[in-house]
Amino acid sequence: MSFIRLFSAICLIGCIPQLHADALPVILKGKVVMSDGSPLPSQAGIQRHCSDGQGSAPGPLTSKKGDYTWRLEIDNLLTRTCYIEAAIEGYESSRVDVSNLTGSVKDVQELPNIVLTKTGGDPRVIRNSSDDVPRPAQSEWKAAMKAGDASNYAEFAAQLKAVVAAAPKFARGWHTLGIAYELLLMPADARDAYTDATQADPKMLVSWVTLSRTDVLVKDWAGAESAAQTAIKLDAKRSFPEVYMHQAVARYELKNVAGAEESIKEALGRGGKQTKRAEFVFGRILDAKGDSAGAREHVAKFLAENPNTPDSELIKAYLDVIGKPEAAALHPDLELP
Repeated sequence: MSFIRLFSAICLIGCIPQLHADALPVILKGKVVMSDGSPLPSQAGIQRHCSDGQGSAPGPLTSKKGDYTWRLEIDNLLTRTCYIEAAIEGYESSRVDVSNLTGSVKDVQELPNIVLTKTGGDPRVIRNSSDDVPRPAQSEWKAAMKAGDASNYAEFAAQLKAVVAAAPKFARGWHTLGIAYELLLMPADARDAYTDATQADPKMLVSWVTLSRTDVLVKDWAGAESAAQTAIKLDAKRSFPEVYMHQAVARYELKNVAGAEESIKEALGRGGKQTKRAEFVFGRILDAKGDSAGAREHVAKFLAENPNTPDSELIKAYLDVIGKPEAAALHPDLELP
């Protein structure tokens, strides 16, 4: 069974952890369980997300039974919201708040169970197993995974570049390199890596999904539409609802408002944390149709559900002028890096 690790792309806003001078050690212990009581389908990767981005980091893998122990460092002087969750492709995780932990190695801190529910998948889940890594790239792959475990994303990317240099037809290597570049907020480089992954394996579904997003970020609307359409054709199980949002954005920018509305409704209907910006995208689409009331409703809903989005002030300003001529001068990005 392949090991799975999520180096949170969903972080998506620059989660490169930095240790503070006042960081203190703490040991967390908990368990990941399925919502229906069934055994875990595989080991889960644990990860932490913090509102300031700096405390966000990947953690350990669980045991096959879902147990995990995580020794990490926290800073009691920083004011931020942090939570941990689990990651298995195709499952949605509950969150456990760890904002107010007190650093101490004397006592292991027991946490509530993390609960997984089957839902849309995350194409940025990294399998750190080396069973299919070509022999010439084995040592570089192991070095890359070690760097990723240490949240050293620059080294993570550098070692993965060495992996694909040694094994240029290794599609999973190219895909993982794309994830590394996303973590480093380098969407153009991520796009190139995902493109190489699809060339190495034209049926690499996850790479078509991520390629559609990076095409959006570099404003290649036609490329995003094409990649999204390919992903949708390959995704017989409809495991990746986010691709419909990327398709909606591409169609909106290509002035296909009707097609964009169809895609964003599909994204909203399937849900998942990767589509949390879909309400805002829907609002922009409705505004383009001249439905100001509907646009205000969806944009307001997005802000209510995501008050800490990095561009909240710009979106609030846009919300205030929807339906007015001033709205034409405001262009909040439909998707963020």
